[in-house]
Amino acid sequence: MDTLKVVYHLTADAEQVAARAELLALEQSVEVPASAISSDYVRQHTLGRVAGIEAITDREFRVTLELSTATTGFETGQLMNMLFGNCSLQPDVQLVDVEFSQSLLAAFRGP
Repeated sequence: MDTLKVVYHLTADAEQVAARAELLALEQSVEVPASAISSDYVRQHTLGRVAGIEAITDREFRVTLELSTATTGFETGQLMNMLFGNCSLQPDVQLVDVEFSQSLLAAFRGP
């Protein structure tokens, strides 16, 4: 799957960060609970995945998500929604970095 890697700083208790990261992946990709997803295709090709969790402090973590490039529609507005989306309303989440896929770099070549 062609993905972009998105890094967020997440504030959470250490014992809850993995579950909180999974919820963030759901919110940033499909915006529904995992129990609402009945399609194997959606699970394999659309659902965001937690690619890594690293402790920064005892309550702050660097969480890397892999989001399907296809969900951006190769449109600027949808790309911004995939990066910020509803997490921009959550005080415990901050977008800090993104690694664009080659297909996105080709579509948005810049000036």
